[in-house]
Amino acid sequence: MYGSLTENILKSIHVDLFFLGANAIHSSFGITTPTIDKSSLKREMIRTATETILVADSTKFNQKAFSKVCDLEDVSTIITDQQLSEELMEKYSELAEIIIAE
Repeated sequence: MYGSLTENILKSIHVDLFFLGANAIHSSFGITTPTIDKSSLKREMIRTATETILVADSTKFNQKAFSKVCDLEDVSTIITDQQLSEELMEKYSELAEIIIAE
């Protein structure tokens, strides 16, 4: 679901934990997605949550997509795969806790 109806529904709820998927992650530009509708919806979901955890495979790092969702400081933890390079691990671990899924 997308659009203003969905965003209005999200304004009336609260969740403790939100798992955010990302199309692209960049250390200075933040988390991005290909469409404005998706980024707007994801921002509203972040707003409803007490904590946001980013889930993204290693190919999404050091990438940018069209529309910004949020800054990396808006997520508490990043869950990714074992293919994340040591260099990127060090770079992004300064911005959030990183968990490597096995």
